Amino acid sequence: MIRSVPQLVSVAAICVGVLLFALTLSYIDLEETVESAARLGLALPIILLPATGWQVLATREQIARSVDHMKLSYQYNGTFRWQELSKFDPLEDFGNSFAMYFYDPSGLKAQSPERYEWMAANLAR
Repeated sequence: MIRSVPQLVSVAAICVGVLLFALTLSYIDLEETVESAARLGLALPIILLPATGWQVLATREQIARSVDHMKLSYQYNGTFRWQELSKFDPLEDFGNSFAMYFYDPSGLKAQSPERYEWMAANLAR
């Protein structure tokens, strides 16, 4: 069976994604990271918010009942913003900060010392 170009591109993208995921797992202390994530649960990204200028406008009750973070209200009060991403979504901000902490820690520290310090204090490397 001959595959089309889009199929080959899709397969290549999946392979690259799996390789990058495996590479990430080889760089982190997996046991400690899993323990930290289990201890904090879904609150992990929300804990980062105040340290980076994000403010949750929802009440504790709304957060506890929430199943979709996009239904909560947020406000950004910080001075640093990502150039292209994370301007309106604090969880995307967390995801970008998390990825940059492991792949380009000096870049994160230069762009946002607050995010770097929070990651260094709360995540295993």
